[in-house]
Amino acid sequence: ETAAAREPSEWAPVGGLVAMDLAVPDAAAARGRLDAFQQRNPTSAEAALLRARLGLQLDESPVEVAQGLQRFVKAQPQDAVVRSALIDTLLSAGQTEAALQAAREGLAAAPNHPGLLHVAGRAHLFNNQTAEALR
Repeated sequence: ETAAAREPSEWAPVGGLVAMDLAVPDAAAARGRLDAFQQRNPTSAEAALLRARLGLQLDESPVEVAQGLQRFVKAQPQDAVVRSALIDTLLSAGQTEAALQAAREGLAAAPNHPGLLHVAGRAHLFNNQTAEALR
């Protein structure tokens, strides 16, 4: 707690506290800690990914989780890892067209990123675009 208070923009102490909250388990405290950290540090990919994973574990709808990831991607369009998580979440929510659009935007920003190529191929397959997926 002292380290997190001293350096509110550092992920390590907050990540450790979130892990302890989840071990207790106190999911509400973990969610609150993550949300507060994200407000102070909106460019933290670690926080965005963990918040999305936690949201899915706490039965938030994939649509809600995707909205959080979309806010991050809008602010940090070059982050291919969070964008990949967004595409996966959209696919799991059945929003295949939105996933395909996110994949296209991601590939425009990082055309050779292996993770993006993989999820873009999946998005094309979900949209019955086999030839495009292979390409």
